[in-house]
Amino acid sequence: ETEAKLSAILDFQEKEANAQNLLSAKGFEETLVYITSESVTVNIRQNGLSRSDTAKIVDIIYEVTKNNNIKIVEVE
Repeated sequence: ETEAKLSAILDFQEKEANAQNLLSAKGFEETLVYITSESVTVNIRQNGLSRSDTAKIVDIIYEVTKNNNIKIVEVE
């Protein structure tokens, strides 16, 4: 059980890094992605995301995590 939990944590960390790299490549440079088994939270330093930007972020996060429960938080 401990090995399974450690494996899941490492998998989440790898996906977080991959998602942040992909977001950066698309121009979203100041992001922090946090993944749990239930959801994904994306903190982004940007004010007033457009629908297009939001859709791009959701697409990238889903591509990496296959999780539909995505929360985007704009941070100033």
